[in-house]
Order: sequence, then structure tokens, then C-alpha cells
Amino acid sequence: MTALTGRTSVPQIFIGDTHVGGCDDLHALDARGELLPMLQA
Repeated sequence: MTALTGRTSVPQIFIGDTHVGGCDDLHALDARGELLPMLQA
């Protein structure tokens, strides 16, 4: 995982081939309204 993301914490979330980041990053993406479009793509 470190080789793919450069991060050592878990979870590391991917949507398709796009690395979203961790849980906080996922929540921030949702708060900006960007999560649903990524999931629908």
C-alpha cells in the first residue's frame, strides 16, 4: 500500500483506479459534493 499511495495508515480508499485517501479524505470529498459523481462515473 505504501508503494501505491505513499501512506502507511489504513484504510486507504480507492474508487476505481483513483486513490481517494483515508476516511477523513472520503468525508471531505462527500462534503464538497464530489463523492457521488465519482461513484456514478
